[in-house]
Amino acid sequence: IEHIIIEDAKNSYLIFKEDSTVTDFTKRGSFTDANQSLLVLIQGLGNICTLEDLKWYGCAMVKKDNMNIVPRRRIQMLAYTSGIFSALMVYVLKFSQGVYHANTNQPQLLNRAFKFLQLICRGNKMVKAKIFVSIPQLLKVRTGVAAVAHLLAEVFEKNRELCLRMSNNDIECMYTLASTYHSDNSEYLDFFIAITVLMKVIVYVLLLCFEIILQPDTAEPSIFIHQKFIFQLFLDSYHDCFSDVLSSEGISNAVNLLKESSQKDEVIYAQNKLLHLTEFLAACSERYQFAKDKCCEFFSLHHLINIITNNEIAKNFQKPFVYFLEQVYLRNKRQLKHSLLIMSLKQVVSQLQDNETSESRPLYLLCLDDEQLEE
Repeated sequence: IEHIIIEDAKNSYLIFKEDSTVTDFTKRGSFTDANQSLLVLIQGLGNICTLEDLKWYGCAMVKKDNMNIVPRRRIQMLAYTSGIFSALMVYVLKFSQGVYHANTNQPQLLNRAFKFLQLICRGNKMVKAKIFVSIPQLLKVRTGVAAVAHLLAEVFEKNRELCLRMSNNDIECMYTLASTYHSDNSEYLDFFIAITVLMKVIVYVLLLCFEIILQPDTAEPSIFIHQKFIFQLFLDSYHDCFSDVLSSEGISNAVNLLKESSQKDEVIYAQNKLLHLTEFLAACSERYQFAKDKCCEFFSLHHLINIITNNEIAKNFQKPFVYFLEQVYLRNKRQLKHSLLIMSLKQVVSQLQDNETSESRPLYLLCLDDEQLEE
């Protein structure tokens, strides 16, 4: 009996009540379904029917809980163990490094596959670890760029262990994609989302390290070096990549830019660049005094207040500036001497945070809304 228990301990078992979803997922993961949709996908021959299958996977996977898209854990694990996850990883790693004509199905298929992978890994550390080892290949993406950035943000979310394992090379690669490739494809800006999530988790670990392990006079923990490293990357590239946005003229025009409702590509791109960069700099400033001091040079209190109290600017556009105000000014020991001003601003920030709507949720979460539940 002991021998049997020891042998069985090497394996894990998932027991499912037989139903149509379990049967369909199992058949598709083993390529025994009538259309062999995943096999066709891996061969690069995906078509409209394959795209509909991927949409069906997403619909079967999730449920809507208030304003959130929540995976059904049973179906999530079924997608992982049945072979669907492995097949999709093979597909995206094989084809996402190519550039395809807009009239082909490949861009839509890759975006849908990445979004489904994002659902499979949400809240699942085992799946996140599997995706993590493929980050160097994923960073070579040419098609489905924003979807890859959102997937990586999901992998980093609430996952301190993986964030600690991120190498400087991979971090620098993400930053380079975010800061220099947007002239070719503005979707690369979304890598700022992944970096911001990475730093937010890193700061949380730093806090735990100081409270539990470190004494006041001990050296900085290695995890803090990630934040310093990323901010130094920004300083090194600032004049080449962001002087247009953060110049005095650019900051002065920020209110008008954020109020702009035009759907022109150049306007949307300029807005996204400003929003992503502002949230990125706020994340750099969490518990990092040098970054706080530097960031004070970019946005004055006057400019920030004009943005976050302007009723003509959408709340989801205001959120990065609220975050910036909080981290750079309100949590800055060198600004606390202006006590009355700080107290007033804290009340403003508190009111804005209380009024947050689904519009202000992270972009990498918004990308999964509704379209996954369209059927």
